[in-house]
Amino acid sequence: MTPSRDVAEQIIERYHTSSPASARAFKAAAASLPGGDTRTMTTYAPYPLYFSRGERARVQDLDGRWYHDMVANYGALTHGHDHPALTRAVNDQIRLGTALGGPSTLQYRHAELLCGRVPALERLRYCNSGTEATMWALRAARTYTGRDVIVKVAGGYHGTHDWGHVSAFLAGGETHPQLLPGLAAVDLAPGVPETVLQSVVTVPFNDAGAVADVLSGLRGRVAAMIVEPVMGVGGGIPARPGYLEEVRRLTAEEGVVLIFDECATFRLGAWQVRHGVRPDLSTFSKIVGGGLPVGVFGGNADIMSIFDPAGARQPRHLLGESAPVLHAASSLLRRKGSRTGPDDNRGRAILT
Repeated sequence: MTPSRDVAEQIIERYHTSSPASARAFKAAAASLPGGDTRTMTTYAPYPLYFSRGERARVQDLDGRWYHDMVANYGALTHGHDHPALTRAVNDQIRLGTALGGPSTLQYRHAELLCGRVPALERLRYCNSGTEATMWALRAARTYTGRDVIVKVAGGYHGTHDWGHVSAFLAGGETHPQLLPGLAAVDLAPGVPETVLQSVVTVPFNDAGAVADVLSGLRGRVAAMIVEPVMGVGGGIPARPGYLEEVRRLTAEEGVVLIFDECATFRLGAWQVRHGVRPDLSTFSKIVGGGLPVGVFGGNADIMSIFDPAGARQPRHLLGESAPVLHAASSLLRRKGSRTGPDDNRGRAILT
């Protein structure tokens, strides 16, 4: 036995000894949940820790051990666990109703606050998740332009719908040719049909030249380009200086809707505000709701007008609201004040 192997076995043995309740929970959960959980990335060998509660910046497992929470639900819990303002707002609204089934002041009051933080958000709508937000933004772009093709970045993660799961993880495996000759082959998530490649094209991140080539090669066919200002699942890679500006110029020249997926980057305030680049549409998720499940998509008022029921081309967007989420989210946005400048956002980000 090598020394490294001996150390690894000692660590695993210590893990088993310190977390017997999690081992039992994993065995019980696996009887009804594939892999013992509903989130793939939280499952690991020999079994994951199961948590029972969170308190500010720490979490407790089933055996009563506390851990510093360096994950924060993958960046969504900017206020930590059990924030008193969030808890109070949720409890207050639950007593008044959870889903009221019609318009309420909760919607536009939160929308006003969010639009005030992000100038490009002239109009917005709500949904249940970041996946739904990007799906609706892409559908809005297709409806508005009358075009079909979506351009995304290889390794960019935009949720679990078929359009987003083209080269979402750069995981290798079986590859498929793209719509344009000369583009690198792409991988598809299991269950995503090859037919999706007739309407989705990928380009390398931070390569504005590749964007120019695709928009030229598919002139008049591209509805939207969607991009994360900082690649999340793709490795935490920020956009190079000038990249987003050039992408903005290229898409504007070709009449292509530019979508910034800010589901992850909104933790520091909208990335587009700090960069001074104005997309046509933007998407947000749990960070907007104080860590609670919600999605937001919005932007240019003319594009978003397609969701007006009086319009002739209205996509059937059915979600009303989650009243406790919107009430809690509004209370947190008010608590953080009205300042929206990049310097203030960055300063708060460093201190958080």
